Amino acid sequence: MNATLIEGGRPVSDVIPPRIIERLSEFVSRIRARIREVHDAQHENYEIAGLPVCFRFLDPRIKEQVSPAFQHLRTAMHIQPELDVVLDGASSPLANLAHVLDWDGWGERDVWAIKLEEMMLIIQQNGTAVSALDYSNKTGYRLERRTTGMTYLDRAAPMRHLLSLWFGSQGRYLFHGAAVGESEGGVLILGAGGSGKSTTALACLEDGMAYAGDDRCLLSMDGLPHVYSLYGTAKLLDINQFPSFAPVVDMDGNTCNEKAMYRLHRLSDNTLHCGFALRAILLAHIEDIQETRISPASHARGFLELAASGALHLPKMRIQALCCFNSVARQLPVYDLTLGANIRSTPDAIRKLLRELL
Repeated sequence: MNATLIEGGRPVSDVIPPRIIERLSEFVSRIRARIREVHDAQHENYEIAGLPVCFRFLDPRIKEQVSPAFQHLRTAMHIQPELDVVLDGASSPLANLAHVLDWDGWGERDVWAIKLEEMMLIIQQNGTAVSALDYSNKTGYRLERRTTGMTYLDRAAPMRHLLSLWFGSQGRYLFHGAAVGESEGGVLILGAGGSGKSTTALACLEDGMAYAGDDRCLLSMDGLPHVYSLYGTAKLLDINQFPSFAPVVDMDGNTCNEKAMYRLHRLSDNTLHCGFALRAILLAHIEDIQETRISPASHARGFLELAASGALHLPKMRIQALCCFNSVARQLPVYDLTLGANIRSTPDAIRKLLRELL
């Protein structure tokens, strides 16, 4: 049996007991059979990063939890999908195969990535969530075994690992950052947690600028640097910062320690954008000043901030992602985005920069 633990390239048998590997092989066979059964399932078509994708929902609860994050990318066109994903829930026959995933060792890692019989398996949350990706057949599968469905934070960015793997194979790489702009082009906003990326992105959205994401987007070098929206959601700790967005806050399943989630597709004046060409990289940080200011920074710093997103990818894909990030950081001008107390000054500062660059 050809099985590899992708992280580190170690043989699965060095880490996972043989009896569990045998069960996983059985599970892969069941997944393949399940995918073949469901071509008539309720489905939605999307255009994500310029590519047609279809989600087939076998569980209404999972549809309710997943679909909102992608509504801004939904399309009525019926094009043969480049990726066809089946989403299954606790009512699935596969969810009842508890013995297959019954192993205490899953808790040793947040995410397991295993290549087994030419299928990528992604096992999360102690075996309660399983994704699978078959590159050759352009199919994916996601199973949520819990009766409550997806966790609160997973609903903000559904199937992140599965989509990162597949879009990476198409030259579109997931990165940690925000993207806003105008129709002629936009900017990446990078920085560590708490540096003001989400606040900046939402301030720009509120001010009428195009919004592609506040936390996870896709980046490519299609001749020129281009950013694509993946999720039509945002997360912010202070829900009082943007009162106009209060109607789209989703706190279902939240605890007092987690950020509020915004379902941005519900906005009446929706400026969510599927993507745009890039003109600059902005490195966000907060200082004790009043007005936001923008000043030149080095290409090296731009690459270092983007390179941190390489951790979102598995090793083989990580090298390709870093090559893309390096090309983008070399080609685009890089600036410090110093955020002041008056966050409403930020959209004007970014607009002024974009006018100068166009």
